[in-house]
Amino acid sequence: MDAIPEPELLFAERLLATCPDASPAARRVVENVCEYATALWTQLHEMREYLLSSTEGGHARPAGPRDEEGWRDWMEAYARVTRVLTGVRGERGFAADEATAEAGRRRSPDMPPAGSERG
Repeated sequence: MDAIPEPELLFAERLLATCPDASPAARRVVENVCEYATALWTQLHEMREYLLSSTEGGHARPAGPRDEEGWRDWMEAYARVTRVLTGVRGERGFAADEATAEAGRRRSPDMPPAGSERG
């Protein structure tokens, strides 16, 4: 896997250096946006690594309903992404709960087709 460097715009100090007269409020906004962008970049980078490692050797993981390690890894990856997307709500356990529920549905042999429950 080729390394992907973090984009320059994730670094608030570099952006703020171009605007030395920015107000304290504007500086906080830039710092907050860069912090969130860094979290998104990090999660996408980790998801890329997971996707590559979960299909090494031509075998996708989890390999089936009994692949406990594969499902644990899947739930952790799903929860990490969901936590970033949901912010504070994800930190309160929503992300982990949803990952557990989704893994349970996907491990079930009578799982409905993707998208069938959405109208």
